[in-house]
Amino acid sequence: MNDPSTGDAASVSLPEHPSHSTVRDTALALLAVRSAGATICPSEVARALVAPSSTGDWRRMMPIVHAAIDDMVGERLVRLSWKGKPLAVRAGPYRIQLTPNA
Repeated sequence: MNDPSTGDAASVSLPEHPSHSTVRDTALALLAVRSAGATICPSEVARALVAPSSTGDWRRMMPIVHAAIDDMVGERLVRLSWKGKPLAVRAGPYRIQLTPNA
C-alpha cells in the first residue's frame, strides 16, 4: 500500500486476489494524499496493488478494483465522474473522488 505521509506510490506484495478491504484501503490512501476534490484513476489503485518487483500485471487487478469501487460508491464513500461530469454508476472510463462527507 502507499505511504500517505509521503505520497509514495510504492506497493507491497499482496496475494493473487487482494480482499475488497485491501483494495478499499489502497484507494482511500491514494485519495488521502491528493488535494481536496482531486480524483484518481482506478488503474492507479490496481498499479498500487502490484509490487514493483512482481512480474504480475496490474491489469489483472482491475476486476476486483472495479468491484470494490462499486461497493464504495454504494456506501457513499466515493463518487465517480468522467471529464468532470458525475456518473451515477460505473460505465466506461471513470475517475474516483472522495465524497464531501467521507
